[in-house]
Amino acid sequence: MSFVGRADRIDCLNEKGQILWDYKTGGSHNYESSLQLAAYASAFMKNDIEIIGALYLCHGNSMCIGHVSKEYKDFIKALVPEDFPENFKIKREKLEDIAKRAEEALTKWAEDLMSGSFEPHYDPKTCQECQYKTLCRKSEIGGEERQDND
Repeated sequence: MSFVGRADRIDCLNEKGQILWDYKTGGSHNYESSLQLAAYASAFMKNDIEIIGALYLCHGNSMCIGHVSKEYKDFIKALVPEDFPENFKIKREKLEDIAKRAEEALTKWAEDLMSGSFEPHYDPKTCQECQYKTLCRKSEIGGEERQDND
């Protein structure tokens, strides 16, 4: 099963490796647990391409958030202008670990697609922000009353 994606920017740093960037119009809270760039990083790593960082530039709240390879944390932090340290957040989970988690999620999604079984995986945070509540069948499982706005 092939998945396709595109990073908005890749900085190639000669001896260090690559930094993946993705520009987002929303705030950083939407990307706290996103696996998008982690999946890209995983694909690069499988092809022996060194990735040292995967960062979202979020225009909604002027934040930069993401994951960094363990040994390049200080290098990535040095890229941040001194006046804006509070606008830069490196997640505790290392890039190598989230890339592995992204690969596991992609494998699970591929298995679901190939089997034709689309079991729901409800997540309270995702469900809260979901645009498709009117199409969702979550309420049928828990016996919740569905509220239509009609």
